[in-house]
Amino acid sequence: MIEALSVLGAVLLFIAAVFEVLLIAGLPLGEFTMGGRHKVLPPAMRAAGAGSLLTQVFAGLILLQAGGFMSMWFSPGVTKVICYVFAGCDKHCYELFLNEQEREIHYDSTCTD
Repeated sequence: MIEALSVLGAVLLFIAAVFEVLLIAGLPLGEFTMGGRHKVLPPAMRAAGAGSLLTQVFAGLILLQAGGFMSMWFSPGVTKVICYVFAGCDKHCYELFLNEQEREIHYDSTCTD
């Protein structure tokens, strides 16, 4: 069960990372993120998106490591702590309930941002 959940979580994070790459590249997908304020993300937000991209890829790799699909970068205890930190820092799920942008609520309902 843990293995399947780690793969599912990693796949969702990698899908979010691909979406982030498309945003950074300047595709007009801004209405699906950041509250829909920008059709195309401005350069400053693209730079922040690059940091988000790195975080999403790292978290996906950590999930794969926790599920036993990758060689160990960190000890099992450190990997578990990293997983808990990522889970605790993901306040996006809570913000979604307070969001007034209908399009973002319907299409950005994953808890990976």
